[in-house]
Amino acid sequence: MSAQRGQSEREGALGSGAAAVAEGRLGPGGALKVAFARDPRFVVCVLFLAAGAGGVQWLYWSGFTFRKQRVDLKAPLSSLDTHKIAPYRLVGSDRMSREEVEALGTEEYIRWRLEDTSVKNRKNPLCWPTLFVTYYSGQPGQVPHVPEECFLGGGYRQLNSDLVTIEVPGVGEKDNGVPVTISTFQKDSVMGLAWVPTVVYLFHVNGRFAGSREPVRWALGNPFERYGYFSKVEVCFGRRGGPANPERVRRAAGRLLGKILPVLVHDHWPDWPPKTD
Repeated sequence: MSAQRGQSEREGALGSGAAAVAEGRLGPGGALKVAFARDPRFVVCVLFLAAGAGGVQWLYWSGFTFRKQRVDLKAPLSSLDTHKIAPYRLVGSDRMSREEVEALGTEEYIRWRLEDTSVKNRKNPLCWPTLFVTYYSGQPGQVPHVPEECFLGGGYRQLNSDLVTIEVPGVGEKDNGVPVTISTFQKDSVMGLAWVPTVVYLFHVNGRFAGSREPVRWALGNPFERYGYFSKVEVCFGRRGGPANPERVRRAAGRLLGKILPVLVHDHWPDWPPKTD
């Protein structure tokens, strides 16, 4: 009986409290007082929500940026002057289908088949590189893809992967050192020798070079940076049979990157930090 009486008294008090709020007799905060009397957890949730909203506003005032603003190229990649990359000659430009472009995530790209006219042996696979450059900016949650994902998804197996430094003058890096990843893959064929491509790739993110995608993620995740972009450069050498000599691949990639990277830096990629109004 006493328990039932206590329950009735609490219900009566709550009912009286609601009536008091309706009549305006509890003064400021009366509604919260009644809500707390009914269920203290409600008020705790309200306080947490208020603190969260205040924290987000403080981060905004402090200069935090959760979505990077777009930075445009100086000139489209497709307008790259092929005369500036001699002795490399453009022998083919591959255009992607609409579905491939949507999967790529950008319409700013070039995929060129080149010929290194400085190589006398025309049968040398290193004489025929493929250049693939992409550019991304202003897209929320953009995750930089790497060739390993494409090749492994295409049925290749990876033979090796190394992060090395290639010397490229004229791109603003200390000691002219540019980090790159060199990865070799293999896909066997029932018709004959295996196809063994070697890919040399790097990123340019917010004015700096990176040899893997982790520094790209860190740069784009910087909450104090208002703008953000990244570009990926891939050089691929195909070969039948076994893998190419690693040092020869490194030298061949260095020759091509020594031509293409200065042009990208000076003619196409944005100045950093970007000029704002």
